[in-house]
Amino acid sequence: MARNSTRPARWFVKLGYFPDPRPFCLRLSSLLADGGIAGCVDVLIQRIYPMQWMEKMGNGTYMFRNERAEEKEAERHAARQQRSLEALFAKVQDDYEKRQVAVKRRPRRQSLSEQQILALQDGAELYDALQNEPDPSYLESCLSSDQLRALNHHRQLLNDKRQAQIQADFRKAIESSEQETGSSTRREVTPVWKIRITDYKDPDSTSAYMLSIWRPLPDVVSLLKEGGRFRMYQLAASQSRGKSDTAAVQLTATKKTQFQHLQPLQDILEQIYTERQVTEFSQFQEPHFTAVYGEVDVVGLVISTQQKPGAAPLVYLSDESCNVVALKFCTDLGQLALEEITRPGTFIAATNLRWRSEHMSGVPVVFAGDLSFIAANPKEQHVLKAIQKLSQSIQSVSEFCKEMENKLMGILQTQNPKERALLSHCSLDPLSLVAAEGRCSTPLPKISHPQMSIPDGNINTDPKTCKKMKGLDYLSRIPPPASLTPMRTLLSPSLQRAFRPPRSLQKEDRPCEKTCASMDCSTPSKLEGGFVADEELAMINTQALVSGLDGGKLTSEQESAGSDVQKTPPIVVSPASEEAPKTEDVTPAPYKRRLCRRRKQKP
Repeated sequence: MARNSTRPARWFVKLGYFPDPRPFCLRLSSLLADGGIAGCVDVLIQRIYPMQWMEKMGNGTYMFRNERAEEKEAERHAARQQRSLEALFAKVQDDYEKRQVAVKRRPRRQSLSEQQILALQDGAELYDALQNEPDPSYLESCLSSDQLRALNHHRQLLNDKRQAQIQADFRKAIESSEQETGSSTRREVTPVWKIRITDYKDPDSTSAYMLSIWRPLPDVVSLLKEGGRFRMYQLAASQSRGKSDTAAVQLTATKKTQFQHLQPLQDILEQIYTERQVTEFSQFQEPHFTAVYGEVDVVGLVISTQQKPGAAPLVYLSDESCNVVALKFCTDLGQLALEEITRPGTFIAATNLRWRSEHMSGVPVVFAGDLSFIAANPKEQHVLKAIQKLSQSIQSVSEFCKEMENKLMGILQTQNPKERALLSHCSLDPLSLVAAEGRCSTPLPKISHPQMSIPDGNINTDPKTCKKMKGLDYLSRIPPPASLTPMRTLLSPSLQRAFRPPRSLQKEDRPCEKTCASMDCSTPSKLEGGFVADEELAMINTQALVSGLDGGKLTSEQESAGSDVQKTPPIVVSPASEEAPKTEDVTPAPYKRRLCRRRKQKP
């Protein structure tokens, strides 16, 4: 019993066996991801996707391929396996021959007489005599028809034994090589078939569920069709993994799954079933365009293919009205086996493409996913009619491709080709765009330079030039960086006032006279009582002050001048010569007296 297959009974129901042993039908919206097996569901098939092949790689990862890619991968694997087996067989055969040569090395005897040759009747004896004969061809010419028949029979037995031994050694070599590499020569490939279904008995529901059928049988493939109503029994429910799924539950067929075909009612079918239609390229330009289940089918002419290393391949398609659509792939075109189909000038039909309302340089972009199918000769009727109509409407394919390629290059460029040409002439070096900011402003329409104007016909449409122009255009729109704030060194006014240069510098710098500069700084910060902080006093050269007090003569005029210095802004004086008078010192006298007083107070 599973949670999805059971429902609570009403309170008045009598307990016991249910009269109908068949599983009752459930709604898809009532299924739970962890509810287990769903007994029966009544669904309508909306979309049937192409068959996929899942391969388990040696590193534990899984690779999904479409039919065309799987065929090419199978051919490549068969070719690789054949080459490796041939090399291994040649090695085994060579080793066997070397062993046989080492065993057969024996000295040759003398030639046999005619009587001895006639006496040989057994094939083994005749073969041994030929191996030991100096001239085997002469001995073989002397043999009778019966002897030759016996000799050939023995040779055939030896050859069969040799081949059997080589095959045995070859099988052992294959097993040993598989054990060494840890992988088998066989591919683990499993086909999977995905179907999008909706609930038949719930027309108002907008959710679509994905059904996966692993290893589908041919009769099941021929039975299930789009627009058909089926009752499906014994389906396993699990959490949805696809980003594009509209429901949180996905279903998987099991070994016990059965499909019962039922006839749908016409009014319900028209209400819940949406037929496939080819989407016109002009519809992608509509702002409110939406796709059913986020998927579209398109038909177009390939006009350009862009495939660069490390970038997603792009295939540009055009219709008869010169509308362009970009088809974007998530993997390399070579892995998808689409290199031949996506060549310019080829009419292709692409179904189950993802539409995400994205545009690139004004060109609508559709995405090719794992469930997409691209072919030049489709089998679906709706795309077959559309591709026939498109091929009949375009008379000259080569001329149309050239014209559309030029139009595409113009679309991928900027809106005004003159601005692109001006930008290309402004500078070819991306770094010079910043230096030339004064000449070329950031908004391209305002670019003005007398040497940059060129006629419209001289604009280069080369892809490399266009790529360079696009890069230069992007760099030109980057604004210049902001200017750096200058770093200023903050010095304390007391340090500037009390600083005294060394005497060695005073002796060397003689030509300098007094140089006064007004400093925009405030008076030194004093504590209460008129004293200076200890941190500022620690930075004063006290030795120079003491030596100045011991050697110099202070007058009363200097002491009185010291008090005036405290009231006036400090003046920085350049070092003077030795003959300069001592009275030019700017250090205030009261500070010196305080320092001397403190030195005397120390014990």
